[in-house]
Amino acid sequence: MGAIGVALLTEENMNGRRTNFRGEAILEGDYGTAITRCEDCENNCEVLQLLQGNKLLASFGSRCGKYNLACCEMLNHDIY
Repeated sequence: MGAIGVALLTEENMNGRRTNFRGEAILEGDYGTAITRCEDCENNCEVLQLLQGNKLLASFGSRCGKYNLACCEMLNHDIY
C-alpha cells in the first residue's frame, strides 16, 4: 500500500474528526531547514531545524536530547 492508500484509510478512520494535517497547503508555505551546532556539552551536536518562516516547528539530531523538540509550534517559539 502506498501513500495514497494510507491517506484514504486514515480519512476513513477519522469519522469526521478534525486534524492538524496541513496536506497540500505545505507546498504553498514558507518552509525551510537550517543546521546549527550546539556547543553546550562535549557532544557538539549538529541540530537540524524545520522552519516555517521564522517559527521553529521541530528540531532533530541532538545526542543529549536537549534540542529534540517534537513540536516547538506548541511553545509558540520564534527563533529569530
